[in-house]
Amino acid sequence: QAAYSLIPEDQKQSVHLHIGKLLFARTSAEQLDERIFAIVTQFNLGIDHIAFQAQRDHLANLNLMAGRKARLSAAYPVSAQYCEIGLQLLATDNYDEWIRQPILTSELHIEAANSTCLIGAFERVDACVEAVLQHTSSPLEKVKALEIKIQSLIARNQLSEAIQVARAMLQELDVELPEHPTQDMVAPALNAIRDRVMRVDIMNSPRMSDPQKLAAMNILSTQASAAYIGSPALYPLIVLKQIELSLQFGNAIQTPYAYSTYGLILCAFGGEIVAGNRAADIAIALMEMLKASSFKAKIINLVYPFVRSWQEPMHTLLMPLLEGYQGGLETGDLEFAAYCAYNRCKLAYAAGNELLQLRQEMQTYAEAIAQLKQTTALNFHQIVQQAVLNWTGEADAPQKLVGEAYDETTRLPQHHSAGDTYSIGSVYFHKLVLVYHFGQPQEALEIAQIAEKTIGAIIGTVFYGVFYFYHALTLLANTNTLPISEAVTKDLEQLTNWATHAPMSFAHKCDLIRAEQQRVLGQKAEALDLYDRAISGAKENKFLNEEALANELAAKFYLEWSKEKLAQTYMIEAYYCYVQWGATAKVTDLETRYPQLLAPIQRGIKTTKTTASVTTTGSGSNLDITTVMKASQAISGEIMLDKLMSSLMKILMESAGAERGYLILSSQGKLLIEAEGKIDDNPVTVLQSIEVENCQELSCAIVNYVAR
Repeated sequence: QAAYSLIPEDQKQSVHLHIGKLLFARTSAEQLDERIFAIVTQFNLGIDHIAFQAQRDHLANLNLMAGRKARLSAAYPVSAQYCEIGLQLLATDNYDEWIRQPILTSELHIEAANSTCLIGAFERVDACVEAVLQHTSSPLEKVKALEIKIQSLIARNQLSEAIQVARAMLQELDVELPEHPTQDMVAPALNAIRDRVMRVDIMNSPRMSDPQKLAAMNILSTQASAAYIGSPALYPLIVLKQIELSLQFGNAIQTPYAYSTYGLILCAFGGEIVAGNRAADIAIALMEMLKASSFKAKIINLVYPFVRSWQEPMHTLLMPLLEGYQGGLETGDLEFAAYCAYNRCKLAYAAGNELLQLRQEMQTYAEAIAQLKQTTALNFHQIVQQAVLNWTGEADAPQKLVGEAYDETTRLPQHHSAGDTYSIGSVYFHKLVLVYHFGQPQEALEIAQIAEKTIGAIIGTVFYGVFYFYHALTLLANTNTLPISEAVTKDLEQLTNWATHAPMSFAHKCDLIRAEQQRVLGQKAEALDLYDRAISGAKENKFLNEEALANELAAKFYLEWSKEKLAQTYMIEAYYCYVQWGATAKVTDLETRYPQLLAPIQRGIKTTKTTASVTTTGSGSNLDITTVMKASQAISGEIMLDKLMSSLMKILMESAGAERGYLILSSQGKLLIEAEGKIDDNPVTVLQSIEVENCQELSCAIVNYVAR
């Protein structure tokens, strides 16, 4: 650095250029990739001293190599910078670079489009793609540029345009898809492919070699997510076309992705859960055999949330999705990295995972998805995130998706204009759940009628299954004004079918619907048994949210039957389940609706503030629910034990109104002081297991009395 500062300013560029030439001269062809960044950096710092166009073209090629390596290393801004320098080097006033260096110019524009897409500079993507399209007539060259264009349109949530661009390109490649697809087209296409799949040894099929068919496979894969979101009837036809091409021309690197999507179609559209999971097995085996790591995020995102979820416990699916997220980041598949993050959170919510921890995790992923510039995935994520915030009491009106993460009043019109049917279906699903819990039965019925028309857009997701559960419960909650409809029977039939494959996820839901049916029919003995079965099933499979709901509905059943003592028992159990789940808004709602049933756990006779028992040496004898929630947040936010003890001590002293507090634990028959603190002290002192008898400031008699 000292020597460099002695070089005159007007000579520094010449020195950098000379260093670049020396480095390049002493680098073999085998070493060039390893040293490319050091060489190109020196050349670029001396760029103004390169006068001959042939030398500038050579340096442009080196910048292309550096840009490609930077992108593959996930250094996307650096990659974009190398590409821009390369394009500047090619430009000349005397001779069009597209004529002088057509291949290099095209490759630099495509690489620049790729890297700028990954950093969310979409206007620059459009410019680079347009430049390539204007200077090539080859369909195969167009595919490279249009694939990036489609990805950028999906990231911007311009789904209809993405589908149109892909369809036009496929026509040039002699691959036809219907312009106006309908659901009626799916069954015949599915039957035709199913028969062919059964007759072929997929794992030993040859590799696809036809360049035109390989290009078509690329475009079909790229547009698939746009179709799933914006044109659900087209989506299965895209996938079946990929399977058809693979069976006819051999396996391509995209084929594992096609079979993972085929698994989704079999589960979602055909109701063939076992066959769908076999297709998922093929997808994973092919991915490993073909070393299709670039498709890892895509395949995991389909296999686990859309196929395995109909056969395996939901909590077992979360870790693979984390691997998919990391895999997408590593390979530059930012779109499906974002979807893996979203689907991981979605499954955790559907499985009844603790909400306070999930809220924190969802905020972390929301920030990550925003940084990845994946608008479509962020839309999906924020809808669920707001639902979670509604449950945790961070929305003014818990039955409306309006809050910090999402506002349905402004975002729903945006989804309609973007053709984002998935987001629309998702919004009305969550509104149905929230209005069922926090609104009136008639309000829930109105939302259910809208959701029924939009729910097809989220077919294949776990929320699609949960919709049938809440749809049936909503209809049964309105039997004062409506008879039990055939729709309830159809909902139950669908759920029962799913329960044969995934009883851990659906059996207790079926039991709860049957309990509500028997309640309406006045079959009290059958109803009470089914309520208990639903509670037991939800508890056994760790669906804390649905254990709470089953207890709540059982309590309402007993209350209608004028069995207030039994109603009280179930309502208190529901209350504690909601507390444990972290649903602060629902806890408050129960306190407001059923103060008489929750009286035993209230603070005194006149107050309706939620309480749970805690022992203190002062006058306070109760710990309110706000403290419970604060303690839960402290636990979920702390890693170090000492810090956790300190946080909990402060919360407990504040709640009890104590000036001083001690944390005493029993160990091997002895009472040991683990922490002490005063309300004004900071920090709380964490002790080393001091025996109570050795503490001069604490009464052993009182401690022993409480311990007994």
